[in-house]
Amino acid sequence: MMRSRPTWPSVVALLAMAGGGSLSGQELIQDCLEPCPSVRLDPVIQLGTADGPGIVESEGDWGRVMPNGEWALISESGDRIRVFSSDGTYLRDLGRRGEGPGEFQWVSHLLFAGDTLVAVDRRLNRLTWMREDGTVVRTEQLTIAPGRDTKLLPDGRILTASIDYSPNRVGFPLHLVGLDGNVVRSFGSLNRGAFSAAEQHLIERRVAPSETPGAIWAVWRPQYRIEEWSLEGVHIRTLVRDVEWFPPGRGVISLDRAPDAAVVGFQARDGLLWVLSAVSDANWQEALEVDPSKPHGGDVTDMNGIYDTVVEAIDPVTLRVVASARIDPFIYAFAGPGLVGHVTYAGPSPVPVYQAYALQIQENAP
Repeated sequence: MMRSRPTWPSVVALLAMAGGGSLSGQELIQDCLEPCPSVRLDPVIQLGTADGPGIVESEGDWGRVMPNGEWALISESGDRIRVFSSDGTYLRDLGRRGEGPGEFQWVSHLLFAGDTLVAVDRRLNRLTWMREDGTVVRTEQLTIAPGRDTKLLPDGRILTASIDYSPNRVGFPLHLVGLDGNVVRSFGSLNRGAFSAAEQHLIERRVAPSETPGAIWAVWRPQYRIEEWSLEGVHIRTLVRDVEWFPPGRGVISLDRAPDAAVVGFQARDGLLWVLSAVSDANWQEALEVDPSKPHGGDVTDMNGIYDTVVEAIDPVTLRVVASARIDPFIYAFAGPGLVGHVTYAGPSPVPVYQAYALQIQENAP
């Protein structure tokens, strides 16, 4: 089977374009106190086979741990979900291509409500609730296209960070969706009207339910800027991390310009805010395959060569980083509470595998 690899447009799509904003009226997140504890990544599981139904197709595959300890991996095509055991053995597929119950067009990510799996289909604008064996419980048609990040709230409603061009939603990055699939409210902008429909890419967010009831966190993708909002749409505060290694940029990769930084993962857990940032690898140009005949001048041959990852844990009370690490591979998403993952290559004849890690704060010796 031919292995696919991401092209430059897919990388540009991964990194949102930059927006504006000053530090005025915002709270600065302070650097970690020295010696700063490090964040250790402990390997948890490796998923994928060299061939057969358990194959990992490309860097586009996304994994999540399921409540029963099994693992779900979204296929690159987005029309099925591969399930692996807790020891990494391929078990079964859920779903197939189509538009009927239990069928998908493009599952972008997975949510969980107890032992129920919720598949977010961004092409059908639909949530499919199913048991772990694939039995469909119900489907929920949405009146808004779910965004790159969608979270399930404790009361069953969803929060989606979506780019929407409707006149009453343009300029608002966050949307609260009710149990009937209708938008309850759109919010998340301090300056609505500053972004036209053609500039919606400027407002993309990563979101996480807050541990404070009735509140959520939203972090800008092209800036290290974290906002807290109530579900009523009231802005609570903005936290800004002003560091040299995360300059706001335009999400562009070219032959003579290093790729810009971007927030790619976000999670609120155990009183801390965990942030995954993609930052340019020192040798990023070695991961490019130059081909002037291609629309964007070439391909990315190795995402792990393009980006490093900075993972930080932030205390939102003291406004200080409590642990930090810069990691060589590109870790692009959370895979569960305290878990992150990415596609890498393994074996004597390298094949793509999905590797998950547990995040651990490790105190440094004085």
